Amino acid sequence: MGLSGRKKQIWLGALVGTWALGIAYVFWLFMFKDLRVFADEPESLAKFSQAVAEQVSKQVPVQNVPKRESTQLVIMWDPACSCSRFSEGHVNDIIDIYSPSGIEFIVATPSEEALALATSTFPEVTNAIAVEGISGISSPSAVIIDESGNVMYSGPFSDGALCNADGDSPVEIMLDEMNEKESVSPWLNISSFGCYCDWPR
Repeated sequence: MGLSGRKKQIWLGALVGTWALGIAYVFWLFMFKDLRVFADEPESLAKFSQAVAEQVSKQVPVQNVPKRESTQLVIMWDPACSCSRFSEGHVNDIIDIYSPSGIEFIVATPSEEALALATSTFPEVTNAIAVEGISGISSPSAVIIDESGNVMYSGPFSDGALCNADGDSPVEIMLDEMNEKESVSPWLNISSFGCYCDWPR
């Protein structure tokens, strides 16, 4: 093989290597750039969760929650978050499993413009509301409110880069405990590591 042939091979190898690195970077950017710990501190998460509970109380029609007899699970869902697509199947599975036990599911979006998309993504939810102007949480995530209006859980649906429906996620554990009427302590799940985005203000 002549010198020009070797140069062509080197040039072609460099081109393929550059292309492979570019593809790897795009894949990382698409899949893993939002991997992080769910929240920095429990105080901000607690404050946000209480604000969510207050907005639910104001926005959800009273007739749908007579005397607050049902536990409410608020799905914090931002369609602009690249992580949201990983959780949608798991969330719909949770809705299917726990709706018969009387859990009321509400999807919350960062703006009113996203409400129609939210209800089409989660067609079995009872209500959809806009939660605007507050910060301190990541999404996708859940806020569980008991019959008395207390926040019992705030955090992600599961750990990891992908939202896995394994029947043993933090949300399912909490719902099972609440359904069994056990003595349940509130859980601010700040330490989970996964794919999350900041909730827009």
